[in-house]
Amino acid sequence: MHNRLRMNTASYLRTNLLLDYRKGERYFAEHLVDWDLSNNTQGWEPSYTVFNPVSQAEKNDPNGDYIRKWVPELRDMHGKAVFDPYHRLSKDEFERLGYPAPHVDWAESKDRCMKRYKQDMADVKP
Repeated sequence: MHNRLRMNTASYLRTNLLLDYRKGERYFAEHLVDWDLSNNTQGWEPSYTVFNPVSQAEKNDPNGDYIRKWVPELRDMHGKAVFDPYHRLSKDEFERLGYPAPHVDWAESKDRCMKRYKQDMADVKP
């Protein structure tokens, strides 16, 4: 699993789904054959850094090759819709893909998490 995907996965599960980062960290430790404590732990710890999976994919995989290789439902998709088919295709086109709709609204879940982090840290003195 490419390091960029590891960071994006950690960010999404931790920030957007509000999963306890220790569960994701443990899962990676148990399942990735090249897991490394120093390289893989920091991405799971709570942070104000939040990766937008769409912009990250567009920046780091501009042709969508990685997505097309690993996501069979999107393999034959043309153009930029491969990065965000739910928002870039018509409802009918999206439904024909057989691809799942987003579990959460990315922007709303990011805002929710940032508010929670700031609230939790409000009384912390450096």
